[in-house]
Amino acid sequence: MELPNNEPLSEREIEILRLVATGASNKEIAQALSISPNTVKVHLRNIFAKIGVVSRTEATLYAIRNGITPPGFSLPETSPAEEEVPPESPLQVAALTREVEAPLPARRTLNRWALAGAALLILLLAGALVWNLTRPAASTPTPASTQTTPVAPPRWAVLKELPEARAGMAAIAFNERLYLFGGETETGISNDTLAYDPATDTWQALSGKPTAVSQIAAARLGEQIYLPGGMTAAQRPISALEVYSPLTDSWQSRAPLPQALAGYALTAFEGNLYLFGGWDGKTPSSAVYAYDPETNRWEERTPLPSPRVFAAAIAVEGRILLFGGSDGSQPLDEVWAYHPARESGGGTVWEALPAMPAPRAQMSAVGLINSIYLLGGISSNDEGNLPNWVFTPADGLWQALEPAPAPLGEQGVAVTYGNYLHIFGGKSGQTLQRTHLSYQALYTVAIPFIVDDTP
Repeated sequence: MELPNNEPLSEREIEILRLVATGASNKEIAQALSISPNTVKVHLRNIFAKIGVVSRTEATLYAIRNGITPPGFSLPETSPAEEEVPPESPLQVAALTREVEAPLPARRTLNRWALAGAALLILLLAGALVWNLTRPAASTPTPASTQTTPVAPPRWAVLKELPEARAGMAAIAFNERLYLFGGETETGISNDTLAYDPATDTWQALSGKPTAVSQIAAARLGEQIYLPGGMTAAQRPISALEVYSPLTDSWQSRAPLPQALAGYALTAFEGNLYLFGGWDGKTPSSAVYAYDPETNRWEERTPLPSPRVFAAAIAVEGRILLFGGSDGSQPLDEVWAYHPARESGGGTVWEALPAMPAPRAQMSAVGLINSIYLLGGISSNDEGNLPNWVFTPADGLWQALEPAPAPLGEQGVAVTYGNYLHIFGGKSGQTLQRTHLSYQALYTVAIPFIVDDTP
């Protein structure tokens, strides 16, 4: 792509511009990329300077013209009145779009009345959308003979299965591909590295992980994917930290964990890894460790309020939320907020939040814009086939998602890709699963931007 100052956008800048095109705020972008809102502001200043724009609207139009838009984002072929937006959607993001024709006139002038009309249309649509989302159900039922039900596009889709059934693996999205690592398969503990291409719905085998493990998690820092610890075929946790480079399809070893752990919770935050709890080979752990890739060092942090294994961690708005897990005998319904900045600045590091609707462990968890999704897992008495939840930290609201086309078991894994969640594998009881499902978590409302082409 051509830039006004001939300085290309970095991968991080492209990620941020792509999110800007969805209408995400600085806080929402920071949450999605595990960086601070101030860092987002710095990136946006650099992006605006490089592409020669002065507003988010102009940046959005630039992203559309140059194909820097999330998967599933497209210009409408029909008018907005003909597009249906499901009223039950938990997330709605409005984006300004316009038709792009080739070649464009060398000079265009905006018609003020058209602009005013477009602005009014945007306000009316936004108001209608908010009213539709918040209005109560009608108190008077419609007679059966005349009642009609709006048909919403399905959110769930069944995609190409895993090459082999597995559970307890790790997954990360990077550069338009979804990567899976290790896990338990029908032939034993695996060291596989697999890449899924959403554009072609195909799988590819890549260079295997040096150590075969299950009960692992992965986090991305820059262009590297970090996988600490895990459980070996001998049912022993390890301390190794192995790092994969998707750009070179190669592996390297970095500083090991201070102790061997598997079944931990892991997330990236402000350029560091944070690891919580896990199984140390005998009991659940309460350890918390932070890893700095610049110094290649692990440091111990304030321990968990209580030991746990198979919890889930998601970075959001300057803190890390920790959900559920097991104390070794039963799943937990606890939600804790960990504040990394308070480790050195004072204050309460661990903050108790309202509990989940029910106990849960061995689930997969992902964050997208301003919501956190908990998928699969087990509850009390090893109960499976649980409802899947979406949680909005801003208001503390839990909602059940519509049922998946196939049950989501325990120790599956999920990643976000554009507006979608991809959920892989898992197991139900002792049966490993090959399932690969996608869920459309985000709908984009496309509003045309009216331009007068008169020279």
